[in-house]
Amino acid sequence: MGMLFLLVLSVIDIESAD
Repeated sequence: MGMLFLLVLSVIDIESAD
């Protein structure tokens, strides 16, 4: 359950890079 967490973090990082 580490890869999924990393994926979510990546998406949040991209979304936060507005």
